[in-house]
Amino acid sequence: MVWMAALALAALNTQVSKTNEVSCDLAPFVGGGSSSEGKLDSLNGLGLGCHMVLYDGGNWSIGPRAEFTEQRWTVFREEDGSTFFHSYQARTIGLGLHLDYDLTDQWNLAYTLGFATGKGTQDRNVSTPTSTQNLHLSDMTQRAMRHEILVTRSMNERLSFLAGIQWADADQSWDAASGRLNRENVAPGNLLTLTSGTGADLQEPLPQSADYEALSFKIGVQMKIYSTL
Repeated sequence: MVWMAALALAALNTQVSKTNEVSCDLAPFVGGGSSSEGKLDSLNGLGLGCHMVLYDGGNWSIGPRAEFTEQRWTVFREEDGSTFFHSYQARTIGLGLHLDYDLTDQWNLAYTLGFATGKGTQDRNVSTPTSTQNLHLSDMTQRAMRHEILVTRSMNERLSFLAGIQWADADQSWDAASGRLNRENVAPGNLLTLTSGTGADLQEPLPQSADYEALSFKIGVQMKIYSTL
């Protein structure tokens, strides 16, 4: 319904000057948050996104946005004498709605609501005084919803610098039984044993999903790659 309304407005407005204008931005981000497995020890990534103007209302405009994101995050916690370290990596492709508002000739405020999905990997490491266990999962699915507020400062007709914040809610799911398992055990007398296999060999309940809520900050550049002006 939002897309239909935006297209209808564009068709009715005969004075549109920015319609079909396309801008792309590249920005790294860093932040933190909480997850179902514990506090996010770190969160960082890189996003490449492009948006197009469907309707220009003068000081404001609206249109779709597509984005590719690669991110990494870790969760570290200690519990009952064991140390848990979970390391994640995910690549997602997202679609959303982008709203721009011109504060001045050089300053712009933008808001984006986007949904993304993709694939990734993770390593789940558990250490105790007598053992180390690592489960590597290579087919994790991630889904995320992201709110973003950006401020841009134009340097010329094509190039702008940007800074902003983004809130993300994401969930991950996987098949733990198919994960690659490596385990080291120290028996009495310092006898070291090494075993390998799959998650199914553990014969114990394993988590199949997780989720997180995160706040991150980003700074980067934006380039106008097509303009009707």
